[in-house]
Amino acid sequence: MAKIGKKGSYSYKPVKLNCGRATIPSGDELEITVGDQENGEKEADLHFGLYEVWSGKWKGGLIIKKAEVIKKP
Repeated sequence: MAKIGKKGSYSYKPVKLNCGRATIPSGDELEITVGDQENGEKEADLHFGLYEVWSGKWKGGLIIKKAEVIKKP
């Protein structure tokens, strides 16, 4: 799951996690649209995390070893 800013809306891909290493999302792209800073949108920080489905809360503590962020044309 990823979102723009601390209070932004999020985009996600469901992934079933097992013990060990995992590639998230597994083969599918997760596309996040960032607001246009030239038009007054201040939040440009990209936050990655986990969402606890049963409580509906954003979970911290995710360790990201590598993230590739690509600007689309």
